[in-house]
Amino acid sequence: MGGSSWGFVVLAVMLAGWVRPAGAQQPIAFVHARIIDGNGGSPIQDGVVVTRGDRILAAGPARGVTIPPGARRIEARGLSIMP
Repeated sequence: MGGSSWGFVVLAVMLAGWVRPAGAQQPIAFVHARIIDGNGGSPIQDGVVVTRGDRILAAGPARGVTIPPGARRIEARGLSIMP
């Protein structure tokens, strides 16, 4: 497995540990990640994925995603996320 593949595996395991019931209140923002859309589009190199419980609230380039106040920020630089 290449380096980027390991980063994806590590992030997937981390996400599995952080998923909370849908009623959870604190959003989590994974910042500075490479986002792979799964539809064949070009990856977003500096992306943000915001989740709350088991829902994705927002995903996209860092300059275009608003992170909610009080969100827990997880540094994901060097990792890949496939929402």
